[in-house]
Amino acid sequence: MQWGLLLSVGIGGFIGAITRFLLAGWVQKSTTSTLPLGTLSVNVLGSLFIGFLFLYVQHTNFSASLKLFLITGLLGSLTTFLLFH
Repeated sequence: MQWGLLLSVGIGGFIGAITRFLLAGWVQKSTTSTLPLGTLSVNVLGSLFIGFLFLYVQHTNFSASLKLFLITGLLGSLTTFLLFH
């Protein structure tokens, strides 16, 4: 295991989890719905970004650590961090 790759995923996950918490909370407070629209919005947005970014990095020369930071860490955490409050 390369520590640099592990650190890339960890830092991306940290940023993604905080982004999810803030964005989902903001969306939920902006609506009067009792449905979890904040959770839905970050999951849809994050999934779209993962799809587009995955296709983009297939045709470019991204480093392994940048791919892991963006897709696995940042966007993976953005779409799977469970938010209960």
